[in-house]
Amino acid sequence: MNKKDEDLYIALIRYGRDHLKEGVDRDQAKQYLIEKGYSFDDGDRQFLFTRLFNDTFVSQGFIGSKGFLLLSSYFNLLEYEELNEARQQAKDAKKMAIIAIFISAFLALASIGFSYYQVTHPQDVIIKNKTERKQ
Repeated sequence: MNKKDEDLYIALIRYGRDHLKEGVDRDQAKQYLIEKGYSFDDGDRQFLFTRLFNDTFVSQGFIGSKGFLLLSSYFNLLEYEELNEARQQAKDAKKMAIIAIFISAFLALASIGFSYYQVTHPQDVIIKNKTERKQ
């Protein structure tokens, strides 16, 4: 199998979600997965596919009937997608936090630099008082 085994389950559920109304035939699902890059050359992989299909879909029980996605499988897919979305958001938040830390450090160093420059290069400030008042 070219792809990871745990991705097979997700790909199978996604295929079932895309065909909720009309149902899924085992051979159609297998062909879809083969087109996605999965291979079922050895018996173990074929057995895994059969078990996953039987645990993911419910059918009418007669040969050739189409299977329909189980509610629990659908919720497993939703949880998986939400988890991946949360992971991506966490990565984005981490990047933004690192950028904010660098900006903060740069501004702190700039402030220290300006303060040091003012201490080492004192300037006299002349203040002119106006003694005349307008009435």
